[in-house]
Amino acid sequence: MKRLFSLLLRSVLLLTGTACTYVLSALLLGGIEVHADRNRDDESIRVYLHSNGVHTDIIVPMKNAVFDWHEVVNPAHSLSGRTAEYVAIGWGSRDFYLNVREWRDLSAAAALRAISGMDGSLIHVSFLSREPSRGNRTMLLTLSKTEYERLTAQIRPYFQTNEYGATLPVAGTHYSSNDAFYQAKGRYHLFYTCNTWTNERLKQSGLPAVIWTPFAYNLLAVYD
Repeated sequence: MKRLFSLLLRSVLLLTGTACTYVLSALLLGGIEVHADRNRDDESIRVYLHSNGVHTDIIVPMKNAVFDWHEVVNPAHSLSGRTAEYVAIGWGSRDFYLNVREWRDLSAAAALRAISGMDGSLIHVSFLSREPSRGNRTMLLTLSKTEYERLTAQIRPYFQTNEYGATLPVAGTHYSSNDAFYQAKGRYHLFYTCNTWTNERLKQSGLPAVIWTPFAYNLLAVYD
């Protein structure tokens, strides 16, 4: 009995220590900004970073002289089918996206699949009829054409495609009338969350970001 108690105590201490290390690492690395001194010449393209408080999306023009997102996503895949001026793009856990609409829907099994890397991923897009407004959770990023080219090149490869190069929408799955899901590449896990993905896309594009974060607020703080 004493051995069992000792084993349980060690397990609890190990889990507690791991959780504390994870949070402290996120706080430390999420507070160190990179690319803060980027060249700010020729900024002409308005994109946005949006958070619902937990998850982040990158919001880009649906079409401009640099890139046409109609080549990748299609408003016809939404329930409304309406045209869009901007599109919000986010990456995340397949199981979370499809089955955890609210926190009360979260099960231990779903959480374990997500943090362990056992779950696949999807890309969620929302088609916006007009340019978003700036707010506490919607930050403006004004990019040069070169920066925007790099950003699109960072996002596009995460869409799975068929043998003809077409992206793969997930039929019959929506949150609202103006959104759609697409099959994605990559695996979600404890050290690579939806916000880690967003941060990496910005960082790899040479845009302000942080060293590493699993949380949304670190990214918003960079552009606040």
